[in-house]
Amino acid sequence: MFADHGKVSDAVVMMEPDDPNRSKGFGFVTMPSKLEAEKAIKAISGTEILGREIVCNIAKPREPRFRF
Repeated sequence: MFADHGKVSDAVVMMEPDDPNRSKGFGFVTMPSKLEAEKAIKAISGTEILGREIVCNIAKPREPRFRF
C-alpha cells in the first residue's frame, strides 16, 4: 500500500512475543522522503483493510513508563 505513494525503505509489523504468528495490530513503515510519507499518510489513513480502519501518522518517540 505504501509503495503506491513513494519508495519504502523498511517495513516492520510488530508481533506478539508469546505468539509470533499474531500481530499486535500495528507496524512501522520507513520512507526516505518526508513528502512521500506525508502523501502516503494522507492517502492511506482512514481506509480499511480486512475490516479494520487504518490509522497512519508520523512515529513519535516512546513516552517513558514508570514501573512500580
